[in-house]
Amino acid sequence: MRQPENVLVIPFIKKGDVLKVAVFYRRHSGYCQFVAGGLEDQESHLHAARREFFEETGQLRVVRILPLKTEAFIPKSEFADFRDQPDVEVVHAVAFGFQLAAMDFILSKEHRRIEWVTPSEAVDRLTFAFDREALRELLTRI
Repeated sequence: MRQPENVLVIPFIKKGDVLKVAVFYRRHSGYCQFVAGGLEDQESHLHAARREFFEETGQLRVVRILPLKTEAFIPKSEFADFRDQPDVEVVHAVAFGFQLAAMDFILSKEHRRIEWVTPSEAVDRLTFAFDREALRELLTRI
């Protein structure tokens, strides 16, 4: 059963002074976002982040994981799973940065494309404020 919890994962590569992040374009909504998804059963946030990252990218190799302090409380109306649940008011979301060594992803059916961009390009493309805020924190931590 899905918990009223969500994770956000910012995939990034840093080589010298060059930093790139991967943004994902959802197939049906057109949203531009980072990897995101909900917690199943008794999953921890970190476990859900790893699972969602693998499901959406096919990638298992992560160099470093940075838990971020940025969090959000998203209205349940944004999630079909919770619209009819009177005991849920909001979905709590936390963020992680996943540093990678390579840009080799397998595109999931959820997305129509992935783009590796600079952080400033990502800010211009991202649909949701939570993604932009998590990215700002990540930039202060790396």
